[in-house]
Amino acid sequence: MNHPRFLDIPSPKQSPYQQKFSSLFLCQMINSISDPIFVKDRQHRWVLVNDSYCNFVGHSREELIGKSDYDFFPQPEADIFWEKDELIFTTNILDENLDILTDAQGIAHAVCTKKSCFEDEVGNKFLLGGIRDLISHEQADKLLSVSSKVSKITEITEIIQINGALRKGLEEVRQENKELAIAYQTAKSERQRYQDLADNYLVKDSQQQTVLLECEQTEQNLHRTNAVLQAQQEASIDAILIVDENRQIASYNQKFCQLWQIPPQTIQTNDDRQLLGWVLDQLVDPEEFLSKVEYLYQHPQQTSRDEIFLKSGKIFDRYSAPVGSKQGVEDCYGRIWYFRDVTEYRQAEAQLKASQRRLALLVEQTPLAIIEWNTNFEIQTWNRAAEKIFGYSTKEMLGNSFEIIIPENVRKHIDRIATTLLTQQGGNFSTNENVTKDGKTIVCEWYNNLLVDPNGQVIGVASMVLDITERQRAKEALLKSQEQLRRQTQELQQALDKLQRTQIQLVQSEKMSSLGQLVAGVAHEINNPVNFVYGNLSPANQYMEDLLLLLQLYQKHYPKPVREIQDFVEFIELDFLKLDLPQIFNSMKVGADRIRDIVLSLRTFSRLDEAEMKAVDIHEGIDSTLMILQNRFKANDQRPKIEVIKEYDKLPLVECYAGQLNQVFLNILTNAIDVLEQGVGSAEWGNEEDGEIWEVRGDNEKTSHTSNAPYLIPKIRIRTQLSERNQITIRIADNGLGIREDVQKQIFDPFFTTKPIGKGTGMGLAISYQIITERHSGSLECISQLGKGAEFVIKIPLNQHISK
Repeated sequence: MNHPRFLDIPSPKQSPYQQKFSSLFLCQMINSISDPIFVKDRQHRWVLVNDSYCNFVGHSREELIGKSDYDFFPQPEADIFWEKDELIFTTNILDENLDILTDAQGIAHAVCTKKSCFEDEVGNKFLLGGIRDLISHEQADKLLSVSSKVSKITEITEIIQINGALRKGLEEVRQENKELAIAYQTAKSERQRYQDLADNYLVKDSQQQTVLLECEQTEQNLHRTNAVLQAQQEASIDAILIVDENRQIASYNQKFCQLWQIPPQTIQTNDDRQLLGWVLDQLVDPEEFLSKVEYLYQHPQQTSRDEIFLKSGKIFDRYSAPVGSKQGVEDCYGRIWYFRDVTEYRQAEAQLKASQRRLALLVEQTPLAIIEWNTNFEIQTWNRAAEKIFGYSTKEMLGNSFEIIIPENVRKHIDRIATTLLTQQGGNFSTNENVTKDGKTIVCEWYNNLLVDPNGQVIGVASMVLDITERQRAKEALLKSQEQLRRQTQELQQALDKLQRTQIQLVQSEKMSSLGQLVAGVAHEINNPVNFVYGNLSPANQYMEDLLLLLQLYQKHYPKPVREIQDFVEFIELDFLKLDLPQIFNSMKVGADRIRDIVLSLRTFSRLDEAEMKAVDIHEGIDSTLMILQNRFKANDQRPKIEVIKEYDKLPLVECYAGQLNQVFLNILTNAIDVLEQGVGSAEWGNEEDGEIWEVRGDNEKTSHTSNAPYLIPKIRIRTQLSERNQITIRIADNGLGIREDVQKQIFDPFFTTKPIGKGTGMGLAISYQIITERHSGSLECISQLGKGAEFVIKIPLNQHISK
């Protein structure tokens, strides 16, 4: 700590051969110093500044020379600078402080300043100052906005605030200590004056009364000064020790004993050497400490400030100044020592510097481009990642507009974004196209944050930029791949659906073909014996009538037959037989006609001989389907008979696949019957006028009445209609419980069914939909309201070649 910059050691006398340097040389020399350096005259005006100082405060040398702090800094700052400089001019004390300095751009810097006073060969006083920029508030805000991941930024800000508070406290204490030293010097002077007066009192007997009065007044002043001195010592937060010119302890405060943990018996000896021995035992380097003390005692006019390190790990700030004037050794009345525990401050300062280093490394080593630009869109910060991403060096970009990396076609858009950002609160995020130095277009993500000074004024923007060009391409490639995959999937799904429909049609066609063949075979086998019976009924009936006529002739001409004939006539009840036998033949004929109709319906339904498209009577197909389902319309244990209401319009022949169309009628009517077996809804329609309703009794006996009962008559209504657009409409409706809306949306989907497992395949309506829409170019829809039945509407053109 004995470095000359801490000691006011008089420079040795110049040798007769020492060169005298020119002012130009001196200017060049101080300009080579990286720290800002300035010199002020006794009127606090700058007389010399180096280039670093001009760059730091933001003003040229021509602007500064001859001006004072009040011409460039805010008045509160200028007041503080003037007071501190004036104190240095008057006390000749080396000063080191932490200050806040606002440059020409309004940016506040936390700086460490060192100032000292010197005189030229004719006695003119000058103040020499050096500045070290610690960290500015603006820089702290910028670093904060660089990355939300820098979790230590809050710690740095707190450390700066703590350092400021410590420095402020040190300044206040130094001011008190300087006043204390002046007061002590005044007390010593008064004491000497008192002694001189006493001596004069013995010599000047004639002025005894006057001298006594002056002595009393001086003694009172001395007591007052000592009281003030003692009070100031105890009120100081520094440990204070005052040693007289004989190295005897003249005064100390309690803080001094507490800081050094000095026993009372040691301090009460007033022996500086014993006290020094106690202190040396606590030091890491007692030799250096002792060397500095001895040097200062050998040079009583010197001031000194340094730091001392204790074995306990503590660090003390030590300041020493002479008590008395600097005119000569004979005017020195001792030395005053100030000590302060700055352990926490130094630790905080070390943490601050470490955080600054980490922060600087983070900014330089992060893969994110860190870019700061002011409100004029000029680049202020450009880190290594920015150089790598955009290809421009820091030297090329500093001071230039950031538009240099914006493509021409999007500059207006980016200008609007940047202008909007500067006028709003908070930051924003955007993805933009940028251009590199070699003209390559890249895609970057920008994370922008406003930089705001303590007064709330926006002074710029800090941006973090990430090059996502490769990622963007990979997303684009992924989207293309996904789109291609989606199209392929869609095509495969369509192909699968078509395959399923084809498979269903083939299966259904095969089933219907097999069923048609079976029905046709059965119809053929039934038709032969029926034709045989039906063909013999007429001659048999004629033979019967002839025999009955013959019998009547016998009864007329032979009224009294033999006994055996009379007994047989009574046995066979001949009179009843003659009446009943014609009725039997009529019943046989009706049965034969019924069988022929059934066979005809079976052949009409199957349409094996009409596999190709052909013009047919739609009503025949519906009637044949109703004939097939006739048994299911009958009453059962769950419901009364289903009434079928036919409302046929006069229709021409329709060109269609008759067998497939009959299959559609069968599927829709079968579903309607299944629904009606579950219950009847509130729909009441039909052609009856009595409003007949049904109920089911406990013994399953069905009775009909007109009172309120739990059952309405289940009904199916079939309507046909010819529209004006060469199209027929077939409506098949039931008065069942209806279909929910969500079920209606899926009712024509393959394999969808609401029936229990084993009761339905979910293919009937799907096949029906395909037959109507694909095979006949028509439409099939379901109209239903829950609780009010359902209606299926079929629309097909009269001629298929016209529709296509």
